[in-house]
Amino acid sequence: MKRINYNPFYTAIAGLVIWLFVMIGIIPTFFEMFGFGGGDFGFFVYGLYLLPVVFLIVFNGTLFFNRLWTRKHILAIIATNLAVVVWLINSYYAFVERDFSELWFFQLLDLINE
Repeated sequence: MKRINYNPFYTAIAGLVIWLFVMIGIIPTFFEMFGFGGGDFGFFVYGLYLLPVVFLIVFNGTLFFNRLWTRKHILAIIATNLAVVVWLINSYYAFVERDFSELWFFQLLDLINE
């Protein structure tokens, strides 16, 4: 059996891209097909709130299959998980406040544009 070396970071980024494709391409199609809300982009907002959850699931799920990479990069894994948990807390805060501009990447764009 050929051994494949997965890089969990690449897999997690691919998971985020797939999630965005599903969120933008497939979910609205189902909404239109079943007659729910035309032109409402609420699903997109909730999908952005769920990005850190998708990243955590895909990243940590990939670590299970690649234990050799996991043993070599334990500090990077801990740092990545802590950063994504902070991102998840920020997403939860933005969701509770019902303010889309509270997400960290929009705050970063505001700082860059000032």
